[in-house]
Amino acid sequence: MDIVDLILNLAGVLLWVNWRITSATPRLGTPTTLLGTLRRAEPASHRRWYFLAALPVLLTVRAWLYWEIGGTTTWAPSLNLGVMSIAFRSDLFQRAFFYSVLSFGVALGLFYLWLLLLSVLNRRPPKPDPFGRFVRLMLGPVARLAPWIQLLMPLMLALPVWLGLSLLLDWMQVLPHPESFLHRLEQAALLGLGACLTWSHLVAGILLLHLINTYIHLGEHPLWGYVDSLARSVLGPFRGTPLRFGKVDFAPVVALALVYLAARGADHLLMQVYQRLPI
Repeated sequence: MDIVDLILNLAGVLLWVNWRITSATPRLGTPTTLLGTLRRAEPASHRRWYFLAALPVLLTVRAWLYWEIGGTTTWAPSLNLGVMSIAFRSDLFQRAFFYSVLSFGVALGLFYLWLLLLSVLNRRPPKPDPFGRFVRLMLGPVARLAPWIQLLMPLMLALPVWLGLSLLLDWMQVLPHPESFLHRLEQAALLGLGACLTWSHLVAGILLLHLINTYIHLGEHPLWGYVDSLARSVLGPFRGTPLRFGKVDFAPVVALALVYLAARGADHLLMQVYQRLPI
């Protein structure tokens, strides 16, 4: 069921992305998708709402599916938030629906977290830059903020989001009641830091693709220019270090190892701190 949950979350994110793209296309004046180059058979103002309207239908149908399964099996959905995991009773439709919405919210939040980092890293975009244009379209005005503000946004948003969500989870008796308001603030801070740790997966993916493209010619697709631009930003601190021997550059390998070790160490530290809350 975890695989099904992941696939349905990806479907929900794709519906959201298509809604954002079709909403922005008339304002941009040029099509942002392949379908946008075709002649529309109906007004775009009507067509773009189909994607957004399909999203609550998907989440409701998924909740009903989990509720049906929960009544006949012992499967219980669980929401992984990094430092904590929240289990839900799927034999109650209210809990199953709440999990369906929250699970999609976490997936969409992760998608935007990665977009933030891509926006920060792509400060010297290649030409053409269709992927950078997509990121800017998704982020909207946020893409024009200073990089340090974008990097701090997970921490800034974690506080109001968790305060509201924890009150609801407390009311539904899904989580133990925090000892104080300060306890909630500490939880929010750790959740925000844990969200930032998900960037390590994206950075590792960028470095791996950069390594592959460096030693294997994969064509002139704009994707590889975009990946190289991102990798140059990631490897900026290694510029000038003696990590190149002949034609072989070991900087991406060293960066990959450091990202892995730092992410593992930070994750372990956050778990230790969370278990000791409230401090």
